[in-house]
Formats: sequence, C-alpha cells, structure tokens
Amino acid sequence: MQKKGRFQLIAGERRLRAIKDHMNVTIIQAKIASVDDLQAGRISATEILLRQDLFAIESIEATIEIIDVEMNKDPWYLTVCKTPLERVNKLLSKIDSIRRSKERGSVVFMLERDLSHKFMGQVELILKNL
Repeated sequence: MQKKGRFQLIAGERRLRAIKDHMNVTIIQAKIASVDDLQAGRISATEILLRQDLFAIESIEATIEIIDVEMNKDPWYLTVCKTPLERVNKLLSKIDSIRRSKERGSVVFMLERDLSHKFMGQVELILKNL
C-alpha cells in the first residue's frame, strides 16, 4: 500500500530484517500490491498466523486483528471502543451476555437477540476461515 509516495510493508517484516542483518544486498524482490486497509490488515494478520514459530500471544493478537478488520464493515461495531482489543472484547462480551441471559430465562429484546445472532454468525465465519 502506498502512502504519500512511499510503500508500506504489509507482510514479510521478519524476512526483510533477516536480509538486512545477514546479507550485503541493496535490492530485494518485492511484490507491490494495491490494497485497501481492510485487505492489508487481513494479509498482515494471516501472515503472522502462518508462521511456525508463533508464540501464543502473537496468535491471539493476530486473531483479534483479523476479527477487528472483518467486523469494521459494521457501523455499530466501529462505535464501540477505540482499539481492536477493546472492540473485540466488547463484541464477545455482548454475545456472551445475551447468551447467558437467554439461558437464565431473562427477557432478551428482539434487537439484542438479532444483534447477537448476526455477530455470532460473523465471528464464527471469520474463525472458520482462519
């Protein structure tokens, strides 16, 4: 992705660092792609998840990033909190709260129930496609 005449590295940061640290080269092969922020976020997070030496926290952070990027299409979701972690946490808490209310036999308003079904379906689809 290009910003103000410069390119932004979306994936391959560790490979680039290894080349800079261990090889005496000034030119490298790179794939330049025109992508929006949604696509860039997904590519970056997916690359992290595909690493074999992944720490658990990196896996969690990448999963949160993918959920956040995908859910950013929803206007309600964008108004919830400021950071990806806060937004995903609020979303999952909301889904869980509605689930527990239904289990207790509490009245769940139609709007809340519909939101829960909608978001649960979206999150399940995102996780299924990881």
